[in-house]
Amino acid sequence: MVPAIGDTDHEYRDPPAGAYRGPCPGLNAAANHGFLSRDGIVTFNELVAAQQNVYNVGYDLAVSLATLGVGLDGDLLTMKLSLGGDASSQTSSLGSKEGGLATHGKFEADSSLTRNDYYLANGDNYSFNGTLFGYMNDHCNGNFDRDCLSKYRYDRYYQSRGKLSPSLSDQLLISADNGQFTFIPTALLLYGASSFLYELMPTNGGPPDLATISTFFGAKSDGNGGWTHVPERIPDNWFNRATPYTGVDVVEEILAQYLANPVPFGGNVGKGNFVGLDLGPIVDGKWSPTSAKDVGCLLQQVLLAGIPSTIQGRK
Repeated sequence: MVPAIGDTDHEYRDPPAGAYRGPCPGLNAAANHGFLSRDGIVTFNELVAAQQNVYNVGYDLAVSLATLGVGLDGDLLTMKLSLGGDASSQTSSLGSKEGGLATHGKFEADSSLTRNDYYLANGDNYSFNGTLFGYMNDHCNGNFDRDCLSKYRYDRYYQSRGKLSPSLSDQLLISADNGQFTFIPTALLLYGASSFLYELMPTNGGPPDLATISTFFGAKSDGNGGWTHVPERIPDNWFNRATPYTGVDVVEEILAQYLANPVPFGGNVGKGNFVGLDLGPIVDGKWSPTSAKDVGCLLQQVLLAGIPSTIQGRK
């Protein structure tokens, strides 16, 4: 059980005043239980340990995600990272600006499950959006499995891009037209994140049901069909998965979700003017991966390009 019975060090507590929380519900919940620093300023080692101890993420994937987080959004000397926005005064060693996990266009990207696009919300791409959570729940009907989340990712893509999803006959719940919408290969991480809902968040042997997912997301019914936000937490009497969730596992899930409902890569140059991306295997926005290896290779190329070799472990 997580936390273990009698483990008062990891009991739930409201975030302290001024604590940093951001766009990742799983990390927010871990911080609210003290598996990560409760102030939201975390270290590389903390990130690796918390992923393993709370969610049974495999060591390989835990190290990869912590490396990307610190390498892209944190400080390579202090090895610190903010779970939310800019905390440079606490993370930076040389006075550089470090935006934390809420930095747009790195880990965080357009068409999030429950967060607004950066350019549609005056930079608030980290706060919980109850309407989007309700829309996700409508897609999944209380069972947040691979099929419904792949479809939801597809519809969120078109919603964010500003075009009615080809599969929908009615208007989306939120009218959006992001003139600076981007969907580049790093956005494949969004599919990895959505896999966490059905691979990491269900109690071991249980379903990815509404009670479980809403607790991790801090979603609370307002009694009128809407959703408000409370701090994220681990559900009561919760057990993590029996086997580690590895890098191979998450790449396979990314492939499965993407292929079920593929979308073009590219971005808007002004509202309604989508331009397809040309990058290696992606031609005019079109990409047809045939195996998990294709996904892994593309992600490795685009992600490691932004991380100095020192943190990649290269000589």
